[in-house]
Amino acid sequence: ATTDLTFALFVQTFFFVALNKVITAQYFTWYLVLLPLCAERIHWNSKSMVRAVGFLVVSILMWLGWAFCLEMKGLPVHLQLWMASIGFFVANVNLLRVILMNYHGNSNNGNDAGETILTLAENEYGGIEKVEEKEN
Repeated sequence: ATTDLTFALFVQTFFFVALNKVITAQYFTWYLVLLPLCAERIHWNSKSMVRAVGFLVVSILMWLGWAFCLEMKGLPVHLQLWMASIGFFVANVNLLRVILMNYHGNSNNGNDAGETILTLAENEYGGIEKVEEKEN
């Protein structure tokens, strides 16, 4: 079985933030810093990914709009904000589901370009030298 520590950390952190009782902008940075480390193994151009990201953006804008009405204007929009919070949660879980569906892992999945395994060893002078290189 292939393993991908960076992707596992991203998924775990994303899900932790999505399930947290409190959301602040700081929490998004927890998983966004891990995203570049595994982004190349996720197919971002699928229709489902575009829909999921769009759904997330709309849910964020809805939540921010209702939160502004409640906090800045003092309007009684508690129910609307609660429903927007549920929408935001669903959008986050949906995005994680789509990311998992579009994840390709460490294997080359039929691509012609295989991995090169490079074996290094310490030489007699304390330096590193190439011992073996093979295509996987």
